[in-house]
Amino acid sequence: MRELIKALLIAASVFYSGFTAAEYCDLSLSFETEPKYSSQIVDVHEGKKLKLKRWVAIQTIAASSARRATNVTCQTIDGVVYSGGTEEWKQFIESAAKGLSQANAKDIRFTLIGSDEALYHGKLEHLEYRFDAVIGDHEQVIKNITLIERDRNEVITVSVSGSKLVEEEIISEYQRVIELFSRH
Repeated sequence: MRELIKALLIAASVFYSGFTAAEYCDLSLSFETEPKYSSQIVDVHEGKKLKLKRWVAIQTIAASSARRATNVTCQTIDGVVYSGGTEEWKQFIESAAKGLSQANAKDIRFTLIGSDEALYHGKLEHLEYRFDAVIGDHEQVIKNITLIERDRNEVITVSVSGSKLVEEEIISEYQRVIELFSRH
């Protein structure tokens, strides 16, 4: 069980391992359980600092005792403007897949969500996608969206993940969190 929890946390944070001060990533969020919050500022290059904030809330789904993780990560890099270009989106996806691989995920499958199936209908540039993978002996579902907030030069990633046994609860939580961002 401890391995599964660790794998869930790693899978939920497939994008970044770090995390900041209140002048950026000032998000209005609500979670169904108390989230763990962390922040970090990392020097990535001379004069460029990566600033990260992350909230992770884990909930046990009573019917199956499976866990669902909701992870919201916000980042900005001083001196870099996010382009929303094809290469940048490709890097986000590759980073996520690498994170899953580092969590010893097997049989990783990536699905890009088309605009006809997308849940987000706000104004921010975004990419919705899903990973399915096996971590340990458990099939995992990871629903994701990455949004670019150009006015504040922030990238926000929402990831809701857990056992395939609780896929309906994962989708429901994902929809709930997406609605928070649909106002943008």
